[in-house]
Amino acid sequence: MQFSAGADAVRRKVSAKAEVILAAGAIHSPRLLQLSGIGPKALLKAHGIPVIEDLPGVGSNFQDHAAIINMPNYTVVIPEPYIDPAIMQNATYNAQVLAEYKANRTGPYTAGVGNGASFLPLPLIAPLTYKSLIKSARKSPSSTYLHPSAHSSVIAGFTKQKKILLDSFATYKVAVDEFIVDANILPIVALIKPLSRGIIGIGSADPFADPEVEWRTITDPIDLAILVESVKFARLFMASDVLDEFKPVETYPGADVVSDEALAKEVVKALVPTFMHPACSCAMMKRELGGVVDDKLKVHGVEGLRIVDASVMPLIPGSHLSSTVYAVAEKAADIIKGI
Repeated sequence: MQFSAGADAVRRKVSAKAEVILAAGAIHSPRLLQLSGIGPKALLKAHGIPVIEDLPGVGSNFQDHAAIINMPNYTVVIPEPYIDPAIMQNATYNAQVLAEYKANRTGPYTAGVGNGASFLPLPLIAPLTYKSLIKSARKSPSSTYLHPSAHSSVIAGFTKQKKILLDSFATYKVAVDEFIVDANILPIVALIKPLSRGIIGIGSADPFADPEVEWRTITDPIDLAILVESVKFARLFMASDVLDEFKPVETYPGADVVSDEALAKEVVKALVPTFMHPACSCAMMKRELGGVVDDKLKVHGVEGLRIVDASVMPLIPGSHLSSTVYAVAEKAADIIKGI
């Protein structure tokens, strides 16, 4: 195996006596597999890469947590004894409270960022519509909103995933929305169990070229519908009695934007495809379901190669990924040691 820090840097060779562990993340692990001849045959041939293993799932099943930052947006009044976040921009004040924290571990710097978060199930945020949303989603064939290049095995795997997700959406046990209220009392909504699936593929055989990443966010209509319901829930929260003392006033998109269609247009404008949680592009599933690794994290059809990162997750967790990635690594260590 060759490696180099850049196109013009020295290239070096390294060999493994037992096996190689790939941990380049959900964006670059599929890229490196494809560059090495492991991936969808048509893609590899298109870039003149010899096919070592035709594995259609490499780069498919890509998932992330799409987010709406500060939509709806509010102005608020910060009453005593709350600290106005704007004061942290004051250099003198910031220096004083930082010194207090360093000396005593007390003061405003002990407050974490993003502590005001909750994970909400669909029946809670959309009690009147969740059944109809799920019913409508069940009607469409699994291949309808997947990438046109999706292999039959990838479609088969998504069919199983879709059933699992929609069944769970009807319960209070699985969250679909991460609802965050930050220090400015402004809501952030994140879609944490998407049905939309992205795809990652090389654009050339150049090992130093960036991969082509298609998030394909909200290609499945239920994802957009859930986001609209999440925004409506955010409005209800901001209008609740517990926030009366903050006197929240919506400034965007505005109280006159009320229909689902109008809200959907604003969601599309405000939506970002990633909450920096890329995952699932080399999923641990059976090969016939579009999987890339088995339950020992070994790449299907390839000797001496495992993947240990967020790409092996079949379904993205309804949470931030770091602790789950640590768990994957710990489990991988146990597997490799034979514990």
